[in-house]
Amino acid sequence: MSSAPVRIAFVHHARTRNTGDSWSTPALHFPWPAHRILHLRDPVPPCDAVIYGGGVIHGQLVRDRIHLAAPARIRIAWGIGVSAKDGRRPQDIPLPGGFDLIGVREFGREAQSPAALHVPCASCMLPQFDRPWPVTRAVVGFVNADPNRPAPDLGDLPVLANDRPLEEVIAWLGSAEVVVTNSYHGAYWATLLGRRVVCIPYSSKFHGFRFPPAMATAETWREAIRDAPRHPEALETCRALNRAFYARVRALIGVAD
Repeated sequence: MSSAPVRIAFVHHARTRNTGDSWSTPALHFPWPAHRILHLRDPVPPCDAVIYGGGVIHGQLVRDRIHLAAPARIRIAWGIGVSAKDGRRPQDIPLPGGFDLIGVREFGREAQSPAALHVPCASCMLPQFDRPWPVTRAVVGFVNADPNRPAPDLGDLPVLANDRPLEEVIAWLGSAEVVVTNSYHGAYWATLLGRRVVCIPYSSKFHGFRFPPAMATAETWREAIRDAPRHPEALETCRALNRAFYARVRALIGVAD
């Protein structure tokens, strides 16, 4: 590991097969001074600021309180996800304390907690969303590759898993009029591409989208297609929220323009 001075440490799921999580850190999407990208369990070097997120790291922050041990002057959460499998809504799940600034990707948290701002996953800044992707299929599936998360049976629907390279994933999502998915980033990215989305949820994280997809089960997704909306404003809205949060972060850390 480099011994060069670090102003900002970015901490997220840096070592993962999940393509969405691997691109969720704001370190990859905005210009920063001297910084380092770390995995959740990597030691954080002394720095001006440590920034956690995105992805579902709520448990490590609430249960393990890993951020409180970081030798940083400022602690920030950016687009972190909260998730529970017990039927609670995202708005009912406690947020971690000890942050100077906190952005949560689930929509509606600011109504319950003044400390929380809604900040969608920073991966919306990817330039791939600015490219035109020709529609060549009516419907495709996109599934979570986690072996602990059995993929829904989508019959003879063509399917890609979320452990594939970014360019392949975006091209796949962009190739269809409708995307059927049990992947958070599959639903998020397909929406940003202007596609209609049917989501098969397995936890609360799927119920916090600012631009919600149609919800279904493995048995009802075909019927749900007719209710799947398109959200043409999603991309620019999510980018504007991230740009505004970036400005807040720079001001808090003291990064000059």
